[in-house]
Amino acid sequence: MRAISLEQANTLIEGAFARATELGLKPLSIIVLDAGERVKAFQKQDGSARLRFEIAYGKAFASLGMGRSSKLVLQKYREKPKFMENL
Repeated sequence: MRAISLEQANTLIEGAFARATELGLKPLSIIVLDAGERVKAFQKQDGSARLRFEIAYGKAFASLGMGRSSKLVLQKYREKPKFMENL
C-alpha cells in the first residue's frame, strides 16, 4: 500500500466536503488514515455532531483493517452481526 501525503489527504477531504454540499448533506467530519492506521488528516465542519471523530476513526479503521469500503463493512455487519461484534 503506498503512502498518502498530507496534501492528498486534505484534497480528499475538500472533495468530500464539496460533494456533501452538492448533495445537501448535514455537516460532516472526515478522517483520512495512513497505511499504518494512523490519522493523517481530520476535519470537522461547523455544526457537525459530537463524537464524530471517534465514529469517523472507527469506520476508517475497520475499512482499512478489513481491506474494504465502509459500505462493505456495514454490509458484512448486516450479514454476520455476531462475527462483526466480536471482531
